[in-house]
Amino acid sequence: MRELALTKTVLEALIPVVEGRMPIIAVVHKASDIRAARKFAREEKIKVILSGAEEGWMAAREIAAAGVPVIVDPLSDRPETFQTLGASLENAGKLHAAGVTVILQGSGGAHRIRELRYNAGNAVSYGMPYQAALAAMTINPAKVFGLADQVGSLEPGKDADLGVW
Repeated sequence: MRELALTKTVLEALIPVVEGRMPIIAVVHKASDIRAARKFAREEKIKVILSGAEEGWMAAREIAAAGVPVIVDPLSDRPETFQTLGASLENAGKLHAAGVTVILQGSGGAHRIRELRYNAGNAVSYGMPYQAALAAMTINPAKVFGLADQVGSLEPGKDADLGVW
């Protein structure tokens, strides 16, 4: 026997993933990485959620056909590395138009989550329909992470925080 590179606790945490009960989030940027992650998920029979996916618009039809949800930052448009050369402000809109379930994320970490609504506004200004942007911040994440019966929309019996001015 050889030493395991991962601890027993880490390996045990992956059990729900390999059993298909829990998705794994794959951070990808380039279209080629997106295709590689999809291929890996298909071959290993695991559920995957793509995160980042700055070049998702280049593989939008393939992502939609596979039924893979995507978490994107709608403000990611500057190629900060070679991996994000194809970044576009139209990414979220093009993914949605192709039929991909889109989840919008904020820019700059959790302490700036208040800016998510501005990010959604930018996604709308670059082609994402208003209702789709709203869903990408509310019900889409709830559905993708299996919590739609508890949160994600304003319905009787669901948890919600609501402020009215």
